[in-house]
Amino acid sequence: MLKNIMRRVALVATFAMGTVGTGCGGSSGDELTGTPGCTTAPDCASCGSCVERCLCQTGQQVECEMSCMMSGTGGVPGTGGNPATGGATATGGTPGTGGVPGTGGMPGTGGMPGTGGGMMTGDLGMGDGQDVVVIGDSYMSLFVIGVQVSLDNISGQSYRKHAVPGTRMGDQAIPNQYRGARAQNPNITTVVMDGGGNDVLQGPTQDCINGIGATCRQVIDDVIAVANDFFVEMANDGVQDVVYFFYPHLPGSNAGLNPALDYALPLVRDACENAPVDCHFVDTIPAFTGHEQEWNIGDNVHPNPTGMDVIAGLVWDSMVANGVRR
Repeated sequence: MLKNIMRRVALVATFAMGTVGTGCGGSSGDELTGTPGCTTAPDCASCGSCVERCLCQTGQQVECEMSCMMSGTGGVPGTGGNPATGGATATGGTPGTGGVPGTGGMPGTGGMPGTGGGMMTGDLGMGDGQDVVVIGDSYMSLFVIGVQVSLDNISGQSYRKHAVPGTRMGDQAIPNQYRGARAQNPNITTVVMDGGGNDVLQGPTQDCINGIGATCRQVIDDVIAVANDFFVEMANDGVQDVVYFFYPHLPGSNAGLNPALDYALPLVRDACENAPVDCHFVDTIPAFTGHEQEWNIGDNVHPNPTGMDVIAGLVWDSMVANGVRR
């Protein structure tokens, strides 16, 4: 059963992020289409069905139909539904302990010694999860798996999910997920996010393989510029913390893109750590070293459920260690 599900995920994932040029979310903001009253982000949340909301976000009819078919929930993955958690709310452990029972025993996901116990000074603590918003691409929401699913399992919460597979930073699609969430409910204390990978995979891929060409460098620099402005926007809106995780190295046929990741990583970390909002950068590369292929679904881009759990464990550890509202 699990193998059949993963085969379907790997097939549809090629439309979301990877070797296929554009996926669900590949269009720019100027090309978004949808139904009357919800034609452009950030108004997409007002669309009435899964396909309409995805189409409003991305303009990709076929990919949206496949995405919604896979999720089976009637909602775009990451926009309020959680198709894969299935009552896993008891796996997160006692609030404040810092442990991560139930993640399958992956190295490094079990909690950070010394961060558990009582509330730390300045710790914003556990809430009901409704002031925590999750945004990003297919690493965050890959239909029936994703970091957001694993993070809910670890935390015992049900965070507000607005991530959409295939979306990018440079065309404002990922920032627009936040804006849509804020239009629904402006009470946002924490934003958990990733972003930027599709800007390369759906853009100058060849210019980023085995080196950093001028076009590749420009695309990455443009992502950083958008991220800097987005951090300012969130700070002005009163967001207290941002947790930004970055991609692991890619295996197999996509390993040639790793120099581009290595170029981008310190730039993203610097933008995060110097942002006007408290931004906590999570580097996933060390945890994945030696496991890149083992923890991949088979498309040489996306982590499998074990890999998603590992990333979510790192994100959760950062949230606990930094006293982030969770």
